Amino acid sequence: MPLLNLPDELLVLCCDHVDIFATRALRLTCKRMMSMSTKRLFSHVHLVPTTESAKKARAILEHKDFMPLVTTISIKTSIDEVDHPTWDIESWADDDPEDPDHEEHGIEIDGEVSYAFKALLNDIGLFNNLRRVELNFDWEVVGLHGWDSGNHKEWTEYRVPFLRSVFGALNHSKHPASKVHSLSICNLHDVSDDETLKSNDFQAVLSRIDTLELLIATEEDSGCPERNIKFPERHQFFGTDLIEFWLAPVQHNLVNLKIYSNCYWGYLPKCDLRQLHFPKLKSLAFGNMTFTHDWQLDWITSHGKTLESLTLDDCPIVHDAMVAQAVDSERYVQLLDDRSVGWDPNSETGWSFGSRWHDFFRKMTIGLQRLQHFGMAHGPWNSGDDDDSVRPAFEASTWLPARLEIGRYLIFHWGTGPCQWIEPASCRYADEDDLMTKIPESELADQYSCCWDTDDEPPLPSYPDCWDQDQEAFDVLMAAVQGRRASKQSV
Repeated sequence: MPLLNLPDELLVLCCDHVDIFATRALRLTCKRMMSMSTKRLFSHVHLVPTTESAKKARAILEHKDFMPLVTTISIKTSIDEVDHPTWDIESWADDDPEDPDHEEHGIEIDGEVSYAFKALLNDIGLFNNLRRVELNFDWEVVGLHGWDSGNHKEWTEYRVPFLRSVFGALNHSKHPASKVHSLSICNLHDVSDDETLKSNDFQAVLSRIDTLELLIATEEDSGCPERNIKFPERHQFFGTDLIEFWLAPVQHNLVNLKIYSNCYWGYLPKCDLRQLHFPKLKSLAFGNMTFTHDWQLDWITSHGKTLESLTLDDCPIVHDAMVAQAVDSERYVQLLDDRSVGWDPNSETGWSFGSRWHDFFRKMTIGLQRLQHFGMAHGPWNSGDDDDSVRPAFEASTWLPARLEIGRYLIFHWGTGPCQWIEPASCRYADEDDLMTKIPESELADQYSCCWDTDDEPPLPSYPDCWDQDQEAFDVLMAAVQGRRASKQSV
């Protein structure tokens, strides 16, 4: 059947799933698809902090036909050509917007964000059909104490006023973006600014949203990566700030929630979600969260009356651990607020977690009766490759398949470097040059590479030998999920 013989509803779907270049071509060459192509092209505005980008966005804002089509704005906070952009440094760019050279330069002059960009950012509430805002910071961060002296693009002094300005614009006194209900922040620094988080603008914006996506960026010391786990900022953020400022205020309205981080979180740093409940939650996605307690899965299934989609992107079960400090009754480290805390052989505490994925899958099958989508794998992001470092984790999570991977289990050993989170020594492939020959899971039992001593308690852990049980329970869960999805589609 020729493409143009399809009904408009299907043509709209076709237009929504082709790339931007094909959409532009359709708009210019096909009269019937011009209106739907135009709607697709101008529904999403991409903004970077340059005068040129601001001028293009301003032209759309001032166009009576295009402006109402804009429903999403993506804001990239820096550009590759500028190593250290600045926000509040006084310069002619702010003082003299009529300077004839201003429009030519902008951020390219000493890294100063231009007047034109700041003015456009302040006016985003004038896009009167704006529904979603995406804010994309650079993926590298440096903490307050600057352990890593690397050449980070965006320092805290730049990120803080940028974030504050976005919330100020969304809650502008004359033209607030009152229809924005979806907020996505990629590479949000784990260093919180109390003035921003306690501001009326921040609280007002959060009170209106039902979709929240946060990818938390934590500092990484490239010279001594085993030190990362001791950085206090990540423990403060996941232990307190995330819950108090970002999640608790929105828990009664939130429908969609995604929480990702470039580091494993959940145990170290500890994140206790038990004080929260989201009565309207339909979609939940976690990235790099570790399962170490049954309450974590119980917390997820407590949303079984509403939850329809669950994504676990690189969220392994930690079945054994050896930590350097005393732990409380729930096996959490009691004190982690001093960077001088190191490996103390006299304070070793080992523990084991007995639940396996087949236990979790059975609980999901029973407890998540409305689940119609389940994703479980390791998405193509945060792998250490340059391309993956900047790849949107949220975009990757949308298409994450459901499959069992060897990395679904790992162990934690505080005294091991460069990373304390340890998969089997040969967990990927039998031969690095032969990417098609995987080691049978039955042969992984004793292949952990770690620092356990022979007299440690618990003893040297073995990889869980439960592939058949996991697969069987996984198949039952997926059959239930697919059955519900098929039933919904047939209605």
